[in-house]
Amino acid sequence: MATDKSRKKKRRKLVFFPFDLLFWIMAIVLIIYGIMNYYYPKKSIRIFGIQHYVISSTSMDPVLKYGDMVFSRKINFDKLEPNDIIIFYADVNASGNKIILTHYFDSIEINENGEKIYRTRRAGTDTIDSWRIYEEDILGEYIFHVKRVGKVILFFRSPLGKRVLIIDLLILILIVMIKGYSYKKDSNETNTS
Repeated sequence: MATDKSRKKKRRKLVFFPFDLLFWIMAIVLIIYGIMNYYYPKKSIRIFGIQHYVISSTSMDPVLKYGDMVFSRKINFDKLEPNDIIIFYADVNASGNKIILTHYFDSIEINENGEKIYRTRRAGTDTIDSWRIYEEDILGEYIFHVKRVGKVILFFRSPLGKRVLIIDLLILILIVMIKGYSYKKDSNETNTS
């Protein structure tokens, strides 16, 4: 009887092994993507070909609303046209700190050094934004968005959300350890009988 159970367990392991392997590969890729997305967004879009951002203001309302998740791809500057939505770094408050924004591309100006300056504008207005954007500031162009999904990410970026995430990860690790311990205990009992 014990041999039938152990054979069934071995068959089950063989069946689930490819799924387990695929799960872990996907998990590792997602972790790498998340780290790259957070620390190196420009490199992330080059490596993965797609990038996501969360809308954290109302400047593109009603087209893109607060909490929407926007997906972008590497930009082709030759095909960039007015009213295309782009994602870029901008020094909004002229403080030296650049943040990531999503606005409409409006036009290109050439400065006295011959550099291209990309001008943008918010949704629902013809007024051009005050900041000046250079080619190296542009992260990508809009592909599509998913409504309200980004609110979860915005929560986990908050101090409370970070605490909740750490506690959840610790609980998950504890569950996996307990489950692994009970699995080893069951397999030892099966082998001794």
